[in-house]
Amino acid sequence: MTHKESENMKKIIAFLLAFSMVLAFAACDIGNDVSRPENSGASTEVSGEAGNESEASEAAIATDADGMRLIPIPTDEYDGTLDIKFSDGVAFAQYANAGLDSFSATFVAYTLADGKRTGVLELGEGEWTIVVQSGRLYVLDAASRHMRIYDKSLILLTEYDLPASDDIYFAVSADGRYILIFGSKPILCNASDGSDTKRNITTSVRSGYAFGDKFVITAGDDFVALGREKPISILDPATGAITYCGDERTLKINAPYLTETWNDGIIFTEIGSGKRRVIHQPDEREYIVDCDDGTIVTVVDGLYRIYRTETSEYLTLDLTGHSFGCAAENGYFYAADSAGVHVVDLSKAKYTACQIIEADETTDIHGMYEPYRDGTEEVEIAKRVLEKYGVRIIFESNNFVNGCFSYEVSAAPEEDWLPTAKTIEEFLSLIPEGLMREVGDGQEVWIYLCRDIHDDAETYAGFAMHVSQHPFIAVDSSFRGDAAMALLSHEAGHVFNFFLSMDNAMKWEEATPSEYYGEDDVKHTIYDNDTSDVWFVSSYARTNVEEDRADTFSAMFMAAYRNESSAAFMYQNIMNKFKIYAEILRETYVCCKNASELFWEKFVK
Repeated sequence: MTHKESENMKKIIAFLLAFSMVLAFAACDIGNDVSRPENSGASTEVSGEAGNESEASEAAIATDADGMRLIPIPTDEYDGTLDIKFSDGVAFAQYANAGLDSFSATFVAYTLADGKRTGVLELGEGEWTIVVQSGRLYVLDAASRHMRIYDKSLILLTEYDLPASDDIYFAVSADGRYILIFGSKPILCNASDGSDTKRNITTSVRSGYAFGDKFVITAGDDFVALGREKPISILDPATGAITYCGDERTLKINAPYLTETWNDGIIFTEIGSGKRRVIHQPDEREYIVDCDDGTIVTVVDGLYRIYRTETSEYLTLDLTGHSFGCAAENGYFYAADSAGVHVVDLSKAKYTACQIIEADETTDIHGMYEPYRDGTEEVEIAKRVLEKYGVRIIFESNNFVNGCFSYEVSAAPEEDWLPTAKTIEEFLSLIPEGLMREVGDGQEVWIYLCRDIHDDAETYAGFAMHVSQHPFIAVDSSFRGDAAMALLSHEAGHVFNFFLSMDNAMKWEEATPSEYYGEDDVKHTIYDNDTSDVWFVSSYARTNVEEDRADTFSAMFMAAYRNESSAAFMYQNIMNKFKIYAEILRETYVCCKNASELFWEKFVK
């Protein structure tokens, strides 16, 4: 990712987190750049009129024999990037315009039964956090903590101030009675007036930048949350009682399921009953975008598949234009593209049979797909690191589809397998044992051994991203010794950043003059002849914030690995960044929090 591209991403990311799935990644000359969402800045007042009726797009919209109909909704009526959220038979179309740290937006509401427009709401520029739940629009000014709640016609119902919190994200119970504010100390509020219920919530709720992953969903009137100390927390807001589900790993949650993907399968477990099943997908690149009772929706390349889990069948919807959002709700599927909103009556649609396998807690799900071959030293290493750390080493390219990412790669030759596997195992032995499981957040972390990573312009040593919801690292297996360890630690530095909180991300950015980013040269680095203003461990770290964090972590790690302090530790600005990053990792990951000393902290005092 170029510096210009990175700056543009910063401008749009503030609203992407709130409204749509973010899947950003890049390759590195010695690592990768994962674009980090930002959401900060001053708030403004809500402006504009709400509840103005207009004529229907269509007075009556006919449903065809396949249970499909189209509601025309203009995609360019207002300036801004369009996203559409569906709730309780209403489509909330949002046209957003991003600033550097904030955004403005116009919302338009349509009824999905007849396509009538029922209201318009204009939000001035501000630091907004938006939730759509049960046919209502919740708008929080994150800076002032002021909440406004609008009905299906975007008429203001009530407004009030929420309690102060260390997090700007929140969820609303399905019955609309409670608001749960995320954070290390979650706050449960009455949705009627924003008052604190004073119930002691004894579990944390994850937040951060995890590429659109859902941290809190609702199941019935309960909240189901991804935690830190515990995998899955089920919170009864009426009593404050908490129960836990899931295993030692933290699974994904897509109400009403815990979900996981592996190769050509979707593994899903019903919240509450614990019933566990596997869907075999036609395309292993599919990823889950929505769920409803008995329905799982996936997408790949604009192709939506709607799986009916109880009847072992699916239907396919090929959208012809850009997708602006989708949802499965109450027996219907809604998907918006440039033509409007496609409405599918799932009871009338034509389906194709698929295979759904019943499983239980003893079933080796992953072994059903890609068991390791026995008999070689590298495979024995791979088995050990998978069992101990939750990291799967991928030796051959047929374990996944290369079309999941934008680079061309070649599979590593067999002579690379053993030395690279040894490097991986050694690296994992030096970091906290549970760290990769926390990074995986319920999914295996995949490390792919490959050669010749390139696009049309450049060749790279590695990259990191998400593939089928799995944190994914690709490394050039030709590297050996210290060079291999430096490459692996750099890419690991990227995946460690997947769950940084907004506060920690901003803490890092405030530690370095922003005007020094964007160049790939030695100025302001430890290799600069003018050493009076040194901020970076390498010229590559100057590329952008993400590469700076990854290279800084690698420098810390490699100093400890070589057991010698490098030149970087001589400079106060860099030493300060070392300390900040060490603190960030402790604050982000439970397994790091209480450790007496972490390996990479050896020279960071």
